[in-house]
Formats: sequence, structure tokens, C-alpha cells
Amino acid sequence: MSKILKGKTIMWVEDDNFLGSVITKKMTTEDANIVYLDTGAKALEELKELVPDLVLLDVLLPDKDGFEVLEEIRKNERLKNIPVILFSNLSQEDNINKAKELGATDFYVKSSFTPDEIIEKIKLFFA
Repeated sequence: MSKILKGKTIMWVEDDNFLGSVITKKMTTEDANIVYLDTGAKALEELKELVPDLVLLDVLLPDKDGFEVLEEIRKNERLKNIPVILFSNLSQEDNINKAKELGATDFYVKSSFTPDEIIEKIKLFFA
């Protein structure tokens, strides 16, 4: 089995601990380095030091939402080119458009994908 994610550092920001742990476990079996955080503020703090290969970002977070975190990433010279995928169950077109306007690489509706399908989508960024 090809380990496309081997050695890649992926930041996963998700406040749903069950989904977060499932995706983290699956990515770990792919030999990815996972930095799992459950708030936008923690993500921004971690990004002061870390430059991940990919950021997976929930939109609805308990403090700074995914849009705010994405905006901060895109304003930062050191981080602005990192691919950022927003995940949400907010599938309204205005949310998707806002994500694109702020520079999201992609936007996935969580309820449309199983955890395995999410992993397969992530692999496409590194294939």
C-alpha cells in the first residue's frame, strides 16, 4: 500500500472530538504527522511555530471560527501558501463562496463524506 501521506504534517482543527479522533487515527495509519487541535485560537498559536503541509479546518469552532483562522493564515507571509481545506456541515452557497474569497483551497461538506473518503480526498493533494 502506497503511503502518500508519509512524513506529511497535517494540521486538523475540529471541535467534534469523535470525528477528530477517527480522522487522526486514520491519518496516523498513513504515517502522516497529525497535529490535532480543537479550537481556532489553539491553531493560530501552533502556527506561530509550525508550517504544516496542509491545514484541515472546521468552520464552526468554539472561539475563532474557521473563516477567521483562514484569514489569519492568508495574511501571514510565512503561511499564506499552505493549502487549507475548510470542512463544515454549513453547505449554503454563501459559506462556500466566503471560503473561496478568503483563499480556501477547497471546501468539503462533512456530512457528504465518510472518514475514509476524507482521507482519500486529502491524499489527492499529495499524489
